[in-house]
Amino acid sequence: MAHHDQLDEMVRLVAAEHGIVLDRTDPSAIIPTLVKFGIEQGVRQVTEDQEARRAELRRFMQDARQEAAKALEKEMAAAVERIRSELKLDLDRAGASAATLVANVQHANTRPVRVYWMTMGLIAAGVLLAIGFGFGVAFERYPR
Repeated sequence: MAHHDQLDEMVRLVAAEHGIVLDRTDPSAIIPTLVKFGIEQGVRQVTEDQEARRAELRRFMQDARQEAAKALEKEMAAAVERIRSELKLDLDRAGASAATLVANVQHANTRPVRVYWMTMGLIAAGVLLAIGFGFGVAFERYPR
């Protein structure tokens, strides 16, 4: 129906402009229909191309996101592994330090070490006692 209205409008315009009355069956009446058909096909093709480009762009963005996620996952895994190995090394060092400390405390509490320090204390006390005794004797001999 709309096509007939357009054809009637074209017949009126040609009659008004050129003084020629076109018939609907006139071959020149086919040209606008063919032009309209060509334009519609072109618009349809452009629309399909745009849709294809949009779909391609969506696929590209999705692939890019997936690749970025994989790269980030690898980086995170490497960072976590580095942190884990450093923590393990620190814990190993701390464990070794704690073991050394415990061994030193245990060694300090063993009987031979206690006997050694008691002997050293007694010797030091004896030396101090002897020095004090010597000073006492010296001051007695030589009063002021």
